[in-house]
Amino acid sequence: MKQHMFRKNIDGNDISYMDQYQDGEFGRRFQNGRFGFDWFIDNRNTLTVSQGITAGDFNNLNTQEIFDLNGNQERIQRGVGRNDSKHNFRNYATQVGYKRTFAKEGRELTADVTYNRANNRQNNDYSLQYYDMAGNPSSTPNAPELRYGTGGGNTTYLTAQVDFVTPLTEKSKLEAGLRSNNRRFNNILSTYGKDFTTGLLNTIPACRMITATPSRSTLLM
Repeated sequence: MKQHMFRKNIDGNDISYMDQYQDGEFGRRFQNGRFGFDWFIDNRNTLTVSQGITAGDFNNLNTQEIFDLNGNQERIQRGVGRNDSKHNFRNYATQVGYKRTFAKEGRELTADVTYNRANNRQNNDYSLQYYDMAGNPSSTPNAPELRYGTGGGNTTYLTAQVDFVTPLTEKSKLEAGLRSNNRRFNNILSTYGKDFTTGLLNTIPACRMITATPSRSTLLM
């Protein structure tokens, strides 16, 4: 997708212009699948197992060309850069269910366990270098930039629930249940930036975040 921006800068009595062109490719892709089966153990007991998979990919690839213009709209400097980002995720959901019926009509016991795990990865690249109109690299007034970032992580959810229903009278019934859940987040991000005065690539220590929600049980009535 092509974009064009023309900007006028006014600083007191000084006037300058910026002429920017951008061209990019934006990619999106989703995939989703699910399968499962029911096992009728006997006429009162049923076991159900299902598996779901979801995947997504997002790619943004951009090139930039920037011209700095003086008050007469004459080009005095040219900048060339890239701004690319890639991100993908994979989500897996597994569910196991159990159901038991009884001789007494309306009485039923059900149990479900669900495990969900999502993995993700991301990469980012950004660079910008200015040149004079003769094609020579320039570091003033705009210093060159080069940054790179990479990271990823995963998230897990585990939920279990048991429910029991039994009629008391023709117009009333008793419902009770127990629910437990646990969540955990694990992410890491590393970033790098080039120091053009030394030529070294400086790194920022990886930032790691792990968050766990303790297992909790709730009685449902």
